Amino acid sequence: MSCGVYRTEMKPVLMTGARDLVTVLSCCYDRDCGAVFRVAASVAHAEAPVDAGYVRAQCFCVGFAMQRATAAQAAAAGLSGAAAANATLMTHITMMDPNGSIPKWVVSKSAP
Repeated sequence: MSCGVYRTEMKPVLMTGARDLVTVLSCCYDRDCGAVFRVAASVAHAEAPVDAGYVRAQCFCVGFAMQRATAAQAAAAGLSGAAAANATLMTHITMMDPNGSIPKWVVSKSAP
């Protein structure tokens, strides 16, 4: 298992301001099912103060789960042969608030 605090900077895109994000990230391996899990959430950290050039986004939770896909899952994805034997099932969830102002048309284009 590993853990760390990371600061990520995101450049301005489509008339939005630059964002930054400070998260604690943890990674672990479950030997029973062979899955790798990565989870993160925002934290305040003395070595990553808010920078006036960025809007501080808030990550409530981010998670990845990766494990070998079953034969049925690989087949459902249209894989066969070596590709099916090496297929990985990845699940990703994100819940965050970008904070600041984002034009409505940008949100409409990026949201499902």
